[in-house]
Amino acid sequence: MALKNLIPQLPKKENIVAILDIGSSKIVCLIANIINDKINIVGSGCQSANGFKNGNISDSNLAKESIIAAVDQAEKSASVTIENIVLALNGNKIRSHHLTPSLVLKSKRVTNKDIDILTNQALKELESSGHEVIHYFPTEYIIDDNNGIKDPLGLVGNVLKANIHFVTVPSTLLENIINCIGSCQLDVEDCIFSPYAAGLATLSDGDKELGATIIDFGAGITSYAIFIENNMVHCGFIPIGSNSITNDIAKSFMIDMATAERMKSIHGAASINYADKQKMINYNSSDLEERTILNAELNEIISARVDEIFKLLHKLLGKHYRLYPSTKKNIVLTGGGSMLTDITKQASNNFKSKVRLGTPLVATGLSKNTVNATYSAAIGVLQYLTTRNISKKLKNSANSSFLQKIITWLKKNF
Repeated sequence: MALKNLIPQLPKKENIVAILDIGSSKIVCLIANIINDKINIVGSGCQSANGFKNGNISDSNLAKESIIAAVDQAEKSASVTIENIVLALNGNKIRSHHLTPSLVLKSKRVTNKDIDILTNQALKELESSGHEVIHYFPTEYIIDDNNGIKDPLGLVGNVLKANIHFVTVPSTLLENIINCIGSCQLDVEDCIFSPYAAGLATLSDGDKELGATIIDFGAGITSYAIFIENNMVHCGFIPIGSNSITNDIAKSFMIDMATAERMKSIHGAASINYADKQKMINYNSSDLEERTILNAELNEIISARVDEIFKLLHKLLGKHYRLYPSTKKNIVLTGGGSMLTDITKQASNNFKSKVRLGTPLVATGLSKNTVNATYSAAIGVLQYLTTRNISKKLKNSANSSFLQKIITWLKKNF
């Protein structure tokens, strides 16, 4: 038998891509082989996000250790070494902006150059305020008094305007994270907003076209993104997540956070039913005494906090639902917090709308039990890469901002 037949055939190096998803409580690293837009995950790693708080670095040494641990785990399972990653980022500093730049048309007919000038006006305005743009979505163009234009190229008029949705992150925050990842001997190729990526993973083409809201229920924050006509038209967050539920349980029953998290995962639900009033839960409190409670007592605490979270989200999303009413009819929950029993039932009651649990729609290489809402953002980034066909490494340069690198890449690839 030939020797090569005895050696496992690993994916070709040039087809390997790596994703690093930094969440509120976990860091996920996925390594995948992409061939002909088909995603095959060959390695995965998941570690606690020690050193991070709500997407920000709180302890650089711990953050570095967490990243290295997640990447090392993924590399070992894939039997490859990676040098570059695409970053999925979320946090309480990421913002949504809506700008309407305008331009007097010199030649009367709209050219690609006119569209670039119009977009760069807004990009420079945001960059000068200390923000880096990680995404932008032109939702409509306006020529003179004619609005609702999706593609103005070649049309005639006097003044061109655009309504553009920008997603930004503070320059210093992004630089700190890129430097931290760089100290782990990794280069950042691109940066993608986690709820946007989660939407790509869990929403169908019809969802993104007709309208949907993705709610990323994280540990420290709960983020959302609104999709319609294949664009993300708004995003935001509330500074409360599933950790608040765990904290409520810990305080109520005098137990540590790890025990409270386990109690929530095994016995917890976002609603109360008849069986909860009959079932007893035994546990040891912090004073080492064995105690007993009704399951209903636990779920009363959980449902109260979940109800508060969804009420806050509903209030925040209300004005956007008036602008995009169809996006309220299709709400998708994802993220680690969405795995709580009866969470969609509680959300439906609050939003008075259809709510479903969002798990990644396309991916091979992870077991069925592993592909859950925790991996939505990371798998969404892989789908983003297949649609954008990213194949070139973006060079880090002290004289080149992250925004400039993204623009350079866009010009080369579109």
